[in-house]
Amino acid sequence: MRRFLIFAVVLAVLVVLPYLVAWARTAPDARFVGYLYNPADAGSYLAKMRLGWLGEWHYHLMFTPEAQPGVYLFLFHLGLGHAARLLGLPLPVVYHAARLLGGGVLLATVGWVCRWALPEGRARRWGYVFAVLGGGVGWAFIWLDPLPVDLWVPEGYVFYSILANAHFPWAQVLLLAILALTARWHADKVPTRRALPALAVLLIALGVLQPFAVGQVGLIWGIWLVLVWRTEQRVPWRTAAALGVVGALGLLYPLYSVWTMVYNPALSAWNAQNATGLPPWWNWLIGYALVFPWAVYEAAYAWRHDQVADRMLLSWVIGSAMGMMVPISLQRRLSLGLSIPLGLLAGAGWGRWLDAHLAHHERRGNFFKAGMAVLVTLTPVFLLMTGFGSPVQMPERFYVGVGEMNMAKTLLDKDPTSVILASPERGEALPWMTGHQVVVGHPLETVDFERRATEARQFFDGSWNADTQRDFLCQEGVSYVWLSPLERALAGKEALSLSGLRLVQENDDVRLYAVVRGEICSSSE
Repeated sequence: MRRFLIFAVVLAVLVVLPYLVAWARTAPDARFVGYLYNPADAGSYLAKMRLGWLGEWHYHLMFTPEAQPGVYLFLFHLGLGHAARLLGLPLPVVYHAARLLGGGVLLATVGWVCRWALPEGRARRWGYVFAVLGGGVGWAFIWLDPLPVDLWVPEGYVFYSILANAHFPWAQVLLLAILALTARWHADKVPTRRALPALAVLLIALGVLQPFAVGQVGLIWGIWLVLVWRTEQRVPWRTAAALGVVGALGLLYPLYSVWTMVYNPALSAWNAQNATGLPPWWNWLIGYALVFPWAVYEAAYAWRHDQVADRMLLSWVIGSAMGMMVPISLQRRLSLGLSIPLGLLAGAGWGRWLDAHLAHHERRGNFFKAGMAVLVTLTPVFLLMTGFGSPVQMPERFYVGVGEMNMAKTLLDKDPTSVILASPERGEALPWMTGHQVVVGHPLETVDFERRATEARQFFDGSWNADTQRDFLCQEGVSYVWLSPLERALAGKEALSLSGLRLVQENDDVRLYAVVRGEICSSSE
């Protein structure tokens, strides 16, 4: 127990450290945006929180100018925004508090499953390490395109998910709890009157947080039932029926999500762009290279010896793999938590191999264990180094001027239905900073992103004449034009001189122009 606790405390320090360093490096005239990993998506999470901060429970896309009806999606992030408003705390502070709390609960849950699923000793210790750190060797293949998954797919790894965002740790907690409770219930360790209501609540919560994960659970349950049938020589009809009822309840919110994607034009366009396809198979082998052979070794043992926990872990791996092969746009997302079953199986297999082959060769055994310990930490170290280096390499993406932040605060009090035109790079942060929609700012959440990104740059860089600029502002329904250092670098000048634009406020960093629609649109006709 002490080793688990020490390990968890060290990890908690590590997942905070890159953010603290980035914050400490902030220049006196700038502010750290509060995120480091996958900044485009991180900005979108804070934008959803800003909607909650503004009192909304309805979600609409903030990175595209289309008017949209609100829908009940992304309730986790909207709820965090409400919490930030009630607590009087900045959005990034609440976001990281949720990330760290979710990470702590996830580490504790993995530890609990280790104590239940793995024999005491080195199998349990190694299982925990493998499950948490992942066992990839992508750091040795950074020249590949695409990169190995352990360097860019946080949902498939415990450590990376805790490092990168708030919702993946919580989703993995729910997924792990559902599958562990299912196995324990079937083994008569949890009574039905407690297990089924708990499973229903957990699955509904998982569906709200990550709707696609309900399908992943269904696939895993299906494989698990087949394995139960094989080992027990009977069809578990009662168990299957109970899980079917629970699964139907869990599907309600995901079905609502699908309905909104079909019948909301803006969300439908976003969903068409939101393709997270499956990387090549060798990408996954590299991403789990240290654990996959030992997981297979343990799976072969489990196939010959009926192990309740191994049966569920094996089902998790097979069900997730099958889900990722289904030709849908969210294939990669079905790798959620994959390092956990692979890591626990690998811990048991690695521990079993050490006991069988190196128990009487202490020096050789220590060499193998030390080597494995070093290798398994290299991908987490690489990810940490990435977090340390990104703000230095791209400061304009991770820091905004004090003047920009102050200007954004003034817009929080204005009509939140307004649309801002800025460069695509600054549009990444403006929705959460201002509470307003932008013309362009996110590769997936901006409808027709490539066209709008090109046109936004052309508006600023002098490629267009005045009539084309006015046509664009009128067509996109722009209310404000944001001229910060990023836009001035495109324009090559300090101010905009376009009839129909009125300078309403300025400071050392930003000039904010209001679009006088009567002049802009009448001039463009």
